Amino acid sequence: MTHSESRVAVIGGGVTGLTTATLLQAHGYPTTVYATALPETATLTQPPWFASLHAAASILPHSVASSHILRWTQTSQRFFAALIDEARPSVRRQRHYELFEDPPVSDPDYRDVVSDFRQLSAADARALGAPTRDGASPSGWCFSIYFCEAPPYLRFLESAFLELGGECRTDSALPDPPLMAGYLALDHQIYVLCAGQASGALLEDALASGDFADSPGDGFVPTLDPFGGRLIRGLYLSVLLKEPLCDREGRAFSYNYTPAHSTYPAADGGSADVYCYPRRVGWLLGGSREVGRVDCSGDWQGLPGEVSRLSVRGVSGLVPIPEPVLRLNGELLRSTPLGPDAASVFASADLSRFVAGCGFRFVRDSDTEQVRVESSRLSGVSEKVIVHNYGHGGAGFTLSWGCALDVLSAVARTRSPEASQSGVRGGTLADSLRSAAERSHPLRAPGAPADRVGNVPGGGTR
Repeated sequence: MTHSESRVAVIGGGVTGLTTATLLQAHGYPTTVYATALPETATLTQPPWFASLHAAASILPHSVASSHILRWTQTSQRFFAALIDEARPSVRRQRHYELFEDPPVSDPDYRDVVSDFRQLSAADARALGAPTRDGASPSGWCFSIYFCEAPPYLRFLESAFLELGGECRTDSALPDPPLMAGYLALDHQIYVLCAGQASGALLEDALASGDFADSPGDGFVPTLDPFGGRLIRGLYLSVLLKEPLCDREGRAFSYNYTPAHSTYPAADGGSADVYCYPRRVGWLLGGSREVGRVDCSGDWQGLPGEVSRLSVRGVSGLVPIPEPVLRLNGELLRSTPLGPDAASVFASADLSRFVAGCGFRFVRDSDTEQVRVESSRLSGVSEKVIVHNYGHGGAGFTLSWGCALDVLSAVARTRSPEASQSGVRGGTLADSLRSAAERSHPLRAPGAPADRVGNVPGGGTR
């Protein structure tokens, strides 16, 4: 077996690709990541294909639909619990509030997979110092979540993968042009597709070359995705604040807050929410999930919506931020026990204190199964296996380890790990990853029948 044939190829260097590659490498599957950009060199000004840097990165099952979301979320939490010491300070636990001016009729599907879940009346929320608006009586809940500082955590993942013996290939090492036929010509046997919005075009190219034919059956699904895709644009503000946001119990927190529909209507007719996620190097304020596409000129094409916009400077030009993102978050934050620096920022609406950003998320065009984690097989001169792992939308960090573990199981059904690789590098990190995987479910041997994924009901989406 050649060097390439012995290695699993992961296409995509965002949080999904790096997490998957790290878990494979830790379990004795030599892995190479192919990516246009990696966290160490990527910047916030790069196109939508590198979106992970923009994530608020709370481990919370929002913004995507799947029948497997609760299981994946619970698995990811086990991994973050195992990594919190290794990855500190880029991973921590904190309180999260979810408050609604029009209260939901029931608790969220995910209440049983988060810790310290607590229902809150309007009086409870005010007593705790949770964010509220004058004249409103929001209720909801709070709980404890894991939270990632996105850029440093991604750099931690990249470093961990390399420490475990993984390989990264960028720039001149990528196929030119970067089509799936070029990746297949690199002679890997197993490919894991973590390329987000580019995944559909890559799969079409895999069959268009004529060198390979689709070979479904025996647990493998057809290669082409039965669903199209859609892009979700998230617009946000960042402000340079290093103090934590704390409630009256002294607990650092983040929040999602949904006002009455008339206050902030979404373009799709529903109610939009706003959020604040304080990072160590600045706070993120958001509340924009706009469906559309990026045209060939790089311009966004989407529904106009019903809200006014603020033109706020970004790192590469002005960004059209929905006005409620600043106004509502400012009102909410002024109701909390702010420190002096934050109180000064939110005492006025001085746009010069803020920098705007724009992140893109890709989901499959399905109301129920927006994430694709399954395997396909191609026959040709040699047999190739493609394990799909894309469509995570705004839940990439939340689902990262859960989906990676399903990919690991799929790879294990095709090939045994290399004994010479398993556990050689990584020390306590590799041990932590393998232990978290074993606690989630034991790996199946190659050739063993696959369980049907999705035995946990619910969605936990809004």
